Parts: sequence; C-alpha cells; structure tokens
Amino acid sequence: MRRGTILIVSAAVIGAAAWLSAQAPAPSGDVELSGPSDVPVTFDGHVSKFEYGDAATVRFGNGHGVVDARVKAADGYLYFAFEIPDRSPHVGDDIVIMLDGRADGGDAPQTDDIRAYVRRKGENSRMEQGDGKQWVNLYGDWEYRSTAYAIGWEVEARIPLKSLSADFAKTRTMGLALRIWDNDPQKTWHWPAESDEGKPSTWGKLVLSGAKK
Repeated sequence: MRRGTILIVSAAVIGAAAWLSAQAPAPSGDVELSGPSDVPVTFDGHVSKFEYGDAATVRFGNGHGVVDARVKAADGYLYFAFEIPDRSPHVGDDIVIMLDGRADGGDAPQTDDIRAYVRRKGENSRMEQGDGKQWVNLYGDWEYRSTAYAIGWEVEARIPLKSLSADFAKTRTMGLALRIWDNDPQKTWHWPAESDEGKPSTWGKLVLSGAKK
C-alpha cells in the first residue's frame, strides 16, 4: 500500500513562524515545503491564487473534476485551502482534515489525533479529537471558512502552529489525511486514496526535513 507524504523542509529553527511555506506541487505523492511564507492570507473562505501561489498542492479526483488542496504556513498558522468542483451542490457536503500528532498510527483515533470537520455552509462544522476508540467533539483551535458556488465550493481552515502536538517538535513528523464527502452521489473521496479516517495507520505523512517518513 502506498500512502502520500508531505515533506516539509524546515528553516534553521523549529518555531511557530519558521517551519513551513511552499513551492510548486511535486508530481508524486511527496510535496516539498520550505519556509516560512511571507505572503499573508486573508482568512475569508476564498482561495486566492495570489495568497496560495506559494503553497504546496495535493490533487485528487472527486468524480466532478480535480480537487486542489493546498497547505502552507504563514503568520503563525498552518493553513489548508481547498478548491472543490461539484456539479451537484448540497448543504451536507463536507471536508475533513486529520492530523496525527505523534505519527504513531493505530487502528482507532487516539487522544493525539485531531480533525477539522467543515460543512459546505458551516452548519454543524466542528472540531474533533480521538478518545482511543472513536472521534469525539473537542473545543480546540481550528478555525474554518467556506464559500459556496453553483459549480463547487472553497474552504479555508487553519490551526496555530503552537497548538500542534509537542511531539511534532521532537519527531518532526505528523500523520495527515484529507477526506471529502459528496451527498450526491453519496460518496467519499480520500487523500491518500487508501486512507481510512478512523484508522490513522492508513494516513499519509507531514514531515519536517531530515525526519523519517
């Protein structure tokens, strides 16, 4: 089984503003980042080509076209931005961003695993954390905005770098997975393609330069 990897080439010091920024998307499952970015983001749910022009991009299909999911760090935040084609918009469509703080995998979400669950129009969007068996609601530091269009939608989500697991500063590795749910035709789409949102062992990796993938 091949899983995706996002490789982050770190700056000299691992710190809240010195970890990440992006270059052009790599053609394989590895996406290299170097940073930090000095291009600020206006966090409003609109994915600006200027704001994310230096972001790394993961691309995967969703039956309507190709989803562009971008990642970068700026202003002390880790940002995710999605452009999602969709010819059958529904208020229940959603995206999920999952991070495994210790990159220790497992067959169920643990307490170091967090995720942002974002609905198309924002209703019932929430943050969740693992409890060792399943996902449970969490009052956390994720923020998200979305904008709906007739032929698709855009999402921005961010979390402060300082809120990421302390293990990330030591191991310089986190698990990462992305999921999109489309109410019509009632189907999910994943990155990596084989990932299961309930099994961190199937997720990809978010890696600082020099760490083991």
